[in-house]
Amino acid sequence: MNAPLRLLNATSTLVMRLHNTELKQLDHEDRFRRLVELNVMEQCLNVFKTHVVQRRRVETFRERKKDGSGAKYTYPRVHGLVYDPKNGLIKNLPVREFLLPHVEELENIYQVYRPGKTTMDMP
Repeated sequence: MNAPLRLLNATSTLVMRLHNTELKQLDHEDRFRRLVELNVMEQCLNVFKTHVVQRRRVETFRERKKDGSGAKYTYPRVHGLVYDPKNGLIKNLPVREFLLPHVEELENIYQVYRPGKTTMDMP
């Protein structure tokens, strides 16, 4: 197995381990659909953790605070979408709700930015 496939397999295995309790309660088809959704949301979490995204979120928070624009969000925002070939629909996944429980635990490891928290000093 080549490196990209090995990495993809490792990621899927990790997602299955992290969400095993939820997945084993589903039937075969629903389990694979949910595994795809969870995999996309975990990948969104990986994008969210990157230094580039975190740095820009801090910058937009500071800009918003300085100019008093009152913008509702910091940017960039991370979105996860899944296409279902069975019904032809694109599903917008609840990435924000998925990320929120993890922010505090990841904060100490990845210096994750949290809106309203101004003590973090990222370069």
